[in-house]
Amino acid sequence: MASRRRVEKKDRQNFDMPRDDKKTSSNGNGQQTLLSLFNRPTSTATSPCTCGWVHGNETTAPNTTTAAAPLRPPKEVDFNILRKPDPRKTVGDVRGIYKVYPQKGCFDLEVFGYTNGKCPHCKSSNIEAKNINPSVKLIYTTGKPRFVQGIGLECQACDGGRWQSYEKTYVDSLSKKQQSELGAVVAGKRNGVDVDIIMQMRVGATASAIARQSLANLTKLHAQWEDEYEENCRIAAERGYDVVERAFPSLEESGLPGFSAKADVITIGLLRDYLSTKDELLRELASLRSEISMAIDHQRKVVKHAVGNDGASSFTVVGDGGILLGYYVVPDDGEQWLKHAMLEMVQRHGAVLKDDLKTVASQGNLPKVIYVDKMCCGGTEGSRADAVRYFYGMLKKLDVFHLIQRIGKEINCEHPRKGDFLKRLSECIFTLVQEDVDALKQARDSGGYNNLTPKQEKADKLRYVRTKIENPERIVSKILVVVKGQIAIDREAKKQSMMAGDACEDINTAHRAYPLITKKILKCVMQQCIHILNGCVHDEFDMNVLTGQSNYRDTLTALDTYTSQRGSNRVEAWHSVADRKVYAITTMRRSLFDARLLWHVTNYNRQRLRNLGRENVLPDGVAPSEGSRRYRSSFVESTNLLFGFSYYDYVTRTEIEAHLQDTILNAIENDEELELEDVFDDDTVTDEESDYDESEDVVLAILPNCFLFLFWLSCVIERFVAE
Repeated sequence: MASRRRVEKKDRQNFDMPRDDKKTSSNGNGQQTLLSLFNRPTSTATSPCTCGWVHGNETTAPNTTTAAAPLRPPKEVDFNILRKPDPRKTVGDVRGIYKVYPQKGCFDLEVFGYTNGKCPHCKSSNIEAKNINPSVKLIYTTGKPRFVQGIGLECQACDGGRWQSYEKTYVDSLSKKQQSELGAVVAGKRNGVDVDIIMQMRVGATASAIARQSLANLTKLHAQWEDEYEENCRIAAERGYDVVERAFPSLEESGLPGFSAKADVITIGLLRDYLSTKDELLRELASLRSEISMAIDHQRKVVKHAVGNDGASSFTVVGDGGILLGYYVVPDDGEQWLKHAMLEMVQRHGAVLKDDLKTVASQGNLPKVIYVDKMCCGGTEGSRADAVRYFYGMLKKLDVFHLIQRIGKEINCEHPRKGDFLKRLSECIFTLVQEDVDALKQARDSGGYNNLTPKQEKADKLRYVRTKIENPERIVSKILVVVKGQIAIDREAKKQSMMAGDACEDINTAHRAYPLITKKILKCVMQQCIHILNGCVHDEFDMNVLTGQSNYRDTLTALDTYTSQRGSNRVEAWHSVADRKVYAITTMRRSLFDARLLWHVTNYNRQRLRNLGRENVLPDGVAPSEGSRRYRSSFVESTNLLFGFSYYDYVTRTEIEAHLQDTILNAIENDEELELEDVFDDDTVTDEESDYDESEDVVLAILPNCFLFLFWLSCVIERFVAE
């Protein structure tokens, strides 16, 4: 018996067999074990003996080979593909808590059932949990999907109806800790969006790119599960199981693509988040001010990406350091659309305008200069009157970049002398401060920096040397000298071509004798000289700001560093950034345009403030309410600032209302057009018999028209609200 137990133990170690399996065995000495006696065949047919002895020859050695054990029964290895979890059944499992319930073969289930928030309608805290949500809400992520179960809530103080505990409006009333536990934006019956996706959208990612990232990560998860399945099959086979060969389900069959984030739901999540953060972002924008100057400009390129833009363009106001003070969408570049935006800008800086809206009664902190790309004067000599000279309390100045650009647009882009000519025009306008030039030269000499590249020399001038624009008459005289020099070069080039045998007749722009200064270009240059002589360009206030001192190229020589607040190149810098941000987006609705652009402006301003050395600046993509109070201590409490298409809707609606009012007033004044037609019938009353005032006829005639106008206006307003 001891021998039999040893053999059975050995068999179990070799084949991983159960203890009660019955197998024929030998004791190693040629004797059959007790186990073999119970398994003898019952058939009487002649067959070879398998007992291990050679009958008739007792001296033959027995067969000591152990019989092979058969394989285990067939086995199917589980795919281990996770599925959507089942919801909890009782209210107590969800109410008042946040908890994660693991489920075998499923993704984890998160329950979110806090009842200590406020009613989204009346802001009351008298809330009662009514019923458990029998379904599970899918939360889109860029990795593994999340599943959340909420609880139905009802306000006892109002008739606001019921809502789920994970609704965005309700979650906003909870503590930051509770909001972070949910970590998602859920609105209505649609699936939710994880806050990490919302954060990516805030900093500029596109919804389609995030959707592709989500599907890519789920594809990697599917490949991981497939590898784990193959490994489990291999291990089972090594242990003696007869593994059933089954093809692992494909990505589509696994159901994972249904859990990947969808671009349209991501966009809706951003818009829902924008409704919660819009007011605080506008208050952050309205808290920014400028001290030295402002610059304004229009751009069509970005707004054309919005659906239903109707040929609109953007209007941008930029202050010191390139900080954006306002970004608006206007029907066109007409000045009549800028009134509300500029009045808000004046009010923000504490200034008071006179009735003409041009000059100030009280300057406050309003900058004295504003740079424009047009409307600086009437375009003729002496046409810069006060009505044109001032723009909402600030002195208008023409940006030099746009002035030179007007000339550059008229010159053939392939002309070899175009770049040098425009550079010389710039040198005619700007004058370097000699004191700064001498200090820079001395620092270079002391450090042995006498062989700098042109790029390095330009960088030094921008940082250490101030520039001024003064004496318009002298500027114009310099420009005329440069133009005359170019005309002389044009004549010499033509002369040399003719001496070489070229008749120089009907030459094209690529010909070496084609002149740089044509009649068209000369006319444009003279027109810009009129702007200079009218005082549209030169400095009337110091536009250079001392920013500190710097050790010049490690020479131990400290030089003052300056930055210029002149011109509208800071607006052009923003235009290029905004163009890159929306370049990949073909079309988007107005609300999405406002949401994305407001976050772009916010992130752009924060980066600028950090570059200027401002402390307590929020990181990009973080809403003010999500950060510490120290970040928003300087924000205004409220503002009437409008942004993007919200401004467009306001100014166009105001224009319609003003037009309607004028139409009604004109109708009242023009009585003859509104007189009732004479009706001759038996009931006609003579003038002597009637005490009816004929002015009442005018009123009755006006009323139908007024009602029609009011009905039309209400339809227009409803359309704007719907959009």
